[in-house]
Amino acid sequence: MWVQKCGEQFFGDVVEYREGGIARLITRMRSAMSTKGIDTPHDSSNPNQNRILRSGWIRRTFQKLATLFGSSRSPSPSLPQHHAPCTASGCIPTGTNPTPGNTLHLMACMQRGRYQQTVQHHRIDGISTDKELFCFIRRQLCQRWSRFRRLFSLKCVQGLYFVKFRLWAGGSAENREHEPCCTSSASKECECIPPASKVEPAIDAEYRCKPAGPLDAWPPVLSQQLMHMLTDPECIHKEEMLVLEKLPKRTCRELQGKVRQPAEGWGIHFQEGWDTDILIGVVAIIFAASLLFAILWSYFEHDIQGAFGVSSYMITAVGVLVALIVNRAGRLG
Repeated sequence: MWVQKCGEQFFGDVVEYREGGIARLITRMRSAMSTKGIDTPHDSSNPNQNRILRSGWIRRTFQKLATLFGSSRSPSPSLPQHHAPCTASGCIPTGTNPTPGNTLHLMACMQRGRYQQTVQHHRIDGISTDKELFCFIRRQLCQRWSRFRRLFSLKCVQGLYFVKFRLWAGGSAENREHEPCCTSSASKECECIPPASKVEPAIDAEYRCKPAGPLDAWPPVLSQQLMHMLTDPECIHKEEMLVLEKLPKRTCRELQGKVRQPAEGWGIHFQEGWDTDILIGVVAIIFAASLLFAILWSYFEHDIQGAFGVSSYMITAVGVLVALIVNRAGRLG
């Protein structure tokens, strides 16, 4: 269990590949963002080890709905959604200017449409701290989606993971998921970080990260920790560089796949899923509106049966309409 200085708590499972790997990970995580870590053996019967402790869903739902339909410029505590505000005080990077001849690219695997994964190349030469990195990622998420997509997709980023992928000639990407690719491999080694032969100071280095693969424990940084940093960069110490150091950064030209020869690369994967907070909020609004209609109809027309009959049709019609809009937004990607 990890406890942030802001009071946020979450659990995360860590797989040890080399002796002492988990102990070293805990030491590094405790130094980042003033976290407190507790090492507990995994127990599948304990429901607390299979979930993230979060604040009340009612408050989060209203905050997200206000973000969707309002124009607030204040940062949302649940920013990992695509429809989060694009500007926030305290989130303006103050990194150094890019060094000539020292181009760094962050490669981000993102969903496009219903089936396709793509790789986005982002230059991060001037970013020198974790706080600047996550402020940059926040802005990229905001700029990626159209207003229609932010309003109606009802999806959000639910996890951030270091990942190895294959980039095809057409631009599509194939993620090499840690589970089961690394856990089921004969070598029992994690390949989610580039090997030392591809990392500086190797002669043919293509990436910069510390440490290089194979890892002694996975994940190098808990997904819950990364999501919390994305949600609330103010929790990150202004001089912290833990994630930036570990994150694979491409040091040469942008990666490109070739026909019949996909290119291998490493970066970060934005895992998407349904935004349950917004879904619950939409259902609650529809139910409240139909119930209000039924009450008013019954009061003025003195027809309870007819009122609730019309109300039920309203719920069904709006539900079908929302499903069609969500489906269309998902196809547009």
